[in-house]
Amino acid sequence: MSAGSVVIEVLGWLGSGLLIVSILQKRLVALRVMSLIASAILAGYNLVHGVLPMVVVNTAIVVVNAVYLLWPRAASRTTVEHAERPAAS
Repeated sequence: MSAGSVVIEVLGWLGSGLLIVSILQKRLVALRVMSLIASAILAGYNLVHGVLPMVVVNTAIVVVNAVYLLWPRAASRTTVEHAERPAAS
């Protein structure tokens, strides 16, 4: 195994580990930051290995986390709208 392959595999494991740690966070901002970084790493890892469905999924996760981190009002607006809807009878 070449040095480049080892680096790619280590990045894949690092991204996977970070994604697991991200879902254990109690603070939403920490979860989103860690998930964004992990998903970016995993998108690159899967791109190198040609696993395009996982590239798409991880890229979408990066975009969603970036939107909610950069525009927190988008997150609070959807939460408020959801909370204000009357319960179905």
